Amino acid sequence: MQIIKSFITTHALKWSDKEKQDQNSIAGFIIRHIESHDKLRDAQIEAIKVYLWLKSIGGNKPLVELFSKLYPDKEGDSLTTLLYDLAVEIDNKKLIMYVKESREEEIRDFFIKLFGGYKQVSNILFSLPMGSGKTFVMASNIK
Repeated sequence: MQIIKSFITTHALKWSDKEKQDQNSIAGFIIRHIESHDKLRDAQIEAIKVYLWLKSIGGNKPLVELFSKLYPDKEGDSLTTLLYDLAVEIDNKKLIMYVKESREEEIRDFFIKLFGGYKQVSNILFSLPMGSGKTFVMASNIK
């Protein structure tokens, strides 16, 4: 599962660095403000950057749509590639066979179940583990 976290975090951090350079970016202003006041821990700042990326780039779409659109395609489609990479990461030979024998729709359904039906970014945010700064992250993003 490290692949999923790394993929999202890497994209979010690259995006947030670009946004910080853009003086007209609202997201960049928020990030610059948070970092300049030095009130949040690094994990909280990272969570806010990921949240802003999911909202801005992801458009609040389900994670399965985000990965099918952005994950690199080496195995026929993005979700198949992602599942294959996950299977290799955890060294699960049965899962590798499942990837090779399954249709795209079956793999898409697998990811819908894997992501727990999180259809909105707010649901993903609520699933963060204890101690990761959810209160500050959610409070800073209330509309």
